[in-house]
Amino acid sequence: MSTLLPFTRSFRLLPLMLLLPLHLGAKAQVEKVSVSFQVSAPATTPADASLHVAGNMNGWNPGDPQWRLRRQADGTWFGQFAFEPGYALQFKVTRGSWETVEKDARGDELPNRTAEVGPATVIRVQVASWRDQAPAPEVAHTVIGDLRVIEGFAMPQLGTTRTLRILLPPGYETSGQRYPVLYMHDAQNLFDAATSFAGEWEVDEALAKLGASASLPPIIVVGIDHGGKERLAEYSPYRDERIPTAKGAATADFLVKTLKPWVDRTYRTKPEAEHTALAGSSLGGLLSLYTALRHPGVFGKAACFSSSFWVGGCQMLKEAAAAKPDPALRLYLDIGDREAGAPADSRQAVQDTLDIAEALRRRGLGPERLKVVVAEGARHTERAWAARFPEALRWLFAAPPAGPRR
Repeated sequence: MSTLLPFTRSFRLLPLMLLLPLHLGAKAQVEKVSVSFQVSAPATTPADASLHVAGNMNGWNPGDPQWRLRRQADGTWFGQFAFEPGYALQFKVTRGSWETVEKDARGDELPNRTAEVGPATVIRVQVASWRDQAPAPEVAHTVIGDLRVIEGFAMPQLGTTRTLRILLPPGYETSGQRYPVLYMHDAQNLFDAATSFAGEWEVDEALAKLGASASLPPIIVVGIDHGGKERLAEYSPYRDERIPTAKGAATADFLVKTLKPWVDRTYRTKPEAEHTALAGSSLGGLLSLYTALRHPGVFGKAACFSSSFWVGGCQMLKEAAAAKPDPALRLYLDIGDREAGAPADSRQAVQDTLDIAEALRRRGLGPERLKVVVAEGARHTERAWAARFPEALRWLFAAPPAGPRR
């Protein structure tokens, strides 16, 4: 269930707590409870193996020495750690690296394990296989529709190249029509389970269903692959303790000055801002809002899912409070109320999004232009974003509200 929040009051700004497991601000002391991990490993586990827990409580560090398990006399592995009550834990077991993470018995990727922390929680795990020992899984592609993959597309603003994944609407080759365009970050996770790391958004399936029901006009989707280890820097417009190099401004320039002009020359688009949208999640959501505000009149629509508004000491809030957004901008912001592990951090993630929305409302974006959703029970995952994606698209590409532009 999602909650649509009207903006009829201002929201109190709270001290910074980060959506991800990095805490820079003061935090109230919470009495913690003990959580025990009991792990059974396959017989193929090397005798000198070192088992670790990697999850949202330690930044997904696969070899974190503080989260190392101890081998017991019976061959199982044990660890006991302290958590806040109600912590929404997500984790996997590794042998110290992602190359040796646990897999299922067939060698396929496992979804994140989850647990809700309560008093004296005991988590029992049976590891079926390890990545470096499992059989190579069969690659199953899940793309439907006309997906064009363009490798080595130049990004002069960043001095590198990137793969584009462009989904064309049905009948594009013969229609002669021009189409709106949606630009999206993290293209590896948009269309194909075979290229995704943590699940896909099922953008192609969503568009097929929306088109079949005539609830969305046909659109072109341009997905831009992220840069792997460069993702944090390229998607962040602000420096941060966790992100010492910020290249988000250059990425925004690439979108505006290089990619969009090329797409408009190459495909039959409707190039006007009112037909051009930008969307992303987490840091991709932050970058989408940053780009829309910094380059008014280019992207007339933006969807920001579970955005990392904590980056740079909530610098995005300062920008929103001083922004002069295009009065025709349509902006969708959402956040899950279980985005982070610790309940207090999840509440702060929600508050950060509400604060951004309130700042933009004060800068002239009314309810007909600004939609905010708090998704109940939703976590920081591709599956959660995929569930909210169709409604976000329907709202973004709905007929614009009547009234003159300011």
